[in-house]
Amino acid sequence: MKILVIGYSTRYIVCSAKRAGYKVFSLDCFGDVDLRQCAYSSFLFEDPISADIESIIRDYIMDYGIDVIVLGSGFERVKPPRGCRVLNNDFEIMKKVTNKEWLMKKLDFLGIPHPITYNDLTEINNYPVLIKPRYGGGGMYNTLIYNKEDQRVINKDVIIQDYITGTPASVSVISTKDDAVAIASNEQLIGAPKYQFAYAGNITPLDIKQKDLQKHIQETAVQLISELKLIGYNGVDFIINKEGFFVIEVNPRLTGSLDTIELATDMNVFDMHVRAFNGELRPSTKIKRYAAKKIIYATKDLIINTDFTKFAKPKSAYLVDISPIGSAIKGGDPITTVLGTGANRREVMQTIRKLELGIKKELVIKR
Repeated sequence: MKILVIGYSTRYIVCSAKRAGYKVFSLDCFGDVDLRQCAYSSFLFEDPISADIESIIRDYIMDYGIDVIVLGSGFERVKPPRGCRVLNNDFEIMKKVTNKEWLMKKLDFLGIPHPITYNDLTEINNYPVLIKPRYGGGGMYNTLIYNKEDQRVINKDVIIQDYITGTPASVSVISTKDDAVAIASNEQLIGAPKYQFAYAGNITPLDIKQKDLQKHIQETAVQLISELKLIGYNGVDFIINKEGFFVIEVNPRLTGSLDTIELATDMNVFDMHVRAFNGELRPSTKIKRYAAKKIIYATKDLIINTDFTKFAKPKSAYLVDISPIGSAIKGGDPITTVLGTGANRREVMQTIRKLELGIKKELVIKR
């Protein structure tokens, strides 16, 4: 089967699909070295906003005889050509689910805890509050507002919510039309140099003392995915604190947690995703070890002058999402990603931190 993966960053999906035995093609915004090693052919969107994405997709289908399309992060609402099978949720369902205002109303109807959402700043008594884009995940453009006078980002394209602190987490669910199962709970790593709430990686499994609470968030995620009629792999984001848990958003697509789930379980998540669309639901995965993922972001503009593929050989910690030599990276953009495994949370975080510090020493700031 020939599969075309389209997304802002596709390496984690493309390489998982290749390991599952598929012939994979990619359209993304990075063109990383290891992505090109996994993809039979890849195309780089240098400016995805102005690119004629639908024409590029049609050309790929014609040129390579693509059988299936998979839409990743940032491209969930792209409409592929008619007649081509798409391993994503129904377009109209995804449009609703990725609308945070619609989702909060749905959660309210279902009685599932979530942050209070406000219509405007006049309704708010306690600050700070969080401003989020109505559509889109990843947290990159989330902003805190500290008073009623601070209205620099208030417009019709955002929502206003209570700012809830705690441990960011997610539950990954595989579902068919008839059933759903949680395959992993994950701790989310949040925060980048220029973006306080940007996704920066995750740890599998989620390591919390309240085991009943962990079971509860898995049950809630399965209930929600089933209620929303989502199929394949989907993720539900939570905040966990002393008060309990709050659903933050639903990602109706393959997410970056795929990397650590596969490392922690030895399962192929993409294969599970494909099988779910064929009505096959595999049993729950077994956690065999801890796995962590940490995205390294640039603090300033820089040029990549080191061959980071020398750090790409799988061991206790290694690199993926490897930028080619000569790449110009803007401050705030991702440079590469560290993956690692360990016997427990502390060990795996120490392992990836050591490699992260080594990589940062190799970086040259652009003058």
